[in-house]
Amino acid sequence: MVAWIEVSSGDWAWEGKIKEGNEKRGLKAPAVTRHINNFLLIREGDILFTYLTNSLTETFSWRKSIVGISIANSRCYKVNQQIRVDTVADTKLPIPIKLKDLRSIEGKSDQFNKLIQKSMQRYLTNISDNDVYNIIKIYDENYQHIMSLDQYSSIFSNIT
Repeated sequence: MVAWIEVSSGDWAWEGKIKEGNEKRGLKAPAVTRHINNFLLIREGDILFTYLTNSLTETFSWRKSIVGISIANSRCYKVNQQIRVDTVADTKLPIPIKLKDLRSIEGKSDQFNKLIQKSMQRYLTNISDNDVYNIIKIYDENYQHIMSLDQYSSIFSNIT
């Protein structure tokens, strides 16, 4: 399992994943080389955190925050001029994790630290198991919620 942070703009980026009846959930991006190279690294079973930027995000509490977590359940595939990775277990966090909270984490991996230093300006970045643990432990309510779900408790029991 590898963990990733997806950086998106707008409420719809998260709401589209959790919309009732939406059969095509997941990551979507234009089929250009920089996105294809990252998407090809994602494997079924990988963890994806969704971070929403300030841009186009109407829900104030979601701005500059990790708002949810998902599990990849497909490899990268192309549909017309888009590449996609499907997800399952798309779960809204009870307490969005703000950028300032992420900055306060000690012992971040180099990749995660670079992403934070650039104010989350990369679309997709892989992070370490230690980063995942630190992110889900920032707020006990988030941790308890995630660990209460079968899909996540079995995955995270290996890193907690």
